[in-house]
Formats: sequence, C-alpha cells, structure tokens
Amino acid sequence: MTHAIADGSYAVSPVYALAPELTNVGMISAVFKEALDQLSVQPNAEVCYWRPRTPRWLTTCCGMPASNVPRTCSSLAARYNTYRAPVQKVLSTLSLDKTSTPELLAHAIDAAALREQALFHQTIHVGSMAEWIVPRACARS
Repeated sequence: MTHAIADGSYAVSPVYALAPELTNVGMISAVFKEALDQLSVQPNAEVCYWRPRTPRWLTTCCGMPASNVPRTCSSLAARYNTYRAPVQKVLSTLSLDKTSTPELLAHAIDAAALREQALFHQTIHVGSMAEWIVPRACARS
C-alpha cells in the first residue's frame, strides 16, 4: 500500500505475508515492485521510509540510497530517522528495474539480486514487528 505524504513523496507499507510465505522473496519483491512501478510514472517521485539511527546498519543494509529528512521518531525498540530516495533509484538498487514480475514470481533472477531483496524485505519485516515483540517480552518478565 502506498500513502501520499507530500507532492511526489510517498510512504510504501511493508509487504506483509503469512509466516509460511516469508521466504517467498520473489512474491514479496513482485508486490513491492508493482507498488513502485505505479509511483515511477511520476518523474520526480520519491519514497520515504524509516531507518534505525544505527550508522553501521545504514551503510551495510542493501546500500539503499537515501537523503536524510530532519525528522526522528522513537519507539520502544529504537530511534529512527526518516529518509527519502527517488523511486527509480530504489528500483535499480534492488535490481527491480531490470526484472519482470513473472521473473520475480518464478525466482528466475540473479542470485545476488535475490539476496539483496531478501535482506531488504526481511529487515523491513523484522523492524515492523518490534512494536509487537517488545510489549510481549516486557509482559513476560
């Protein structure tokens, strides 16, 4: 799901999947690609997303392009900065610009691209669950 947050600026929800489908990176990437493809018809469209403020994570996870937006959000799990990146750059960083949706669904893509997509989507998935996990862990202590 995409959410317009400003002119040409969008937030893209994580692709949620049932537990048995979490390893189906091709399907998750195909859904994400479709959302980005719809946004890419606008020449200057950008995607906004949160990243943990941890510098090492910023430099190692997927080499995702970003420019920092001066906005910070805190949760029980971490502090996040808001980042934005051009849609076309996100598509190319994840190799989604040269891969069709049927190829993604069939996992008929380069192994390195599949690894990058898996790392990206699973990181987003785990990060989105922090709010669910922390209160339960605290309740058990």
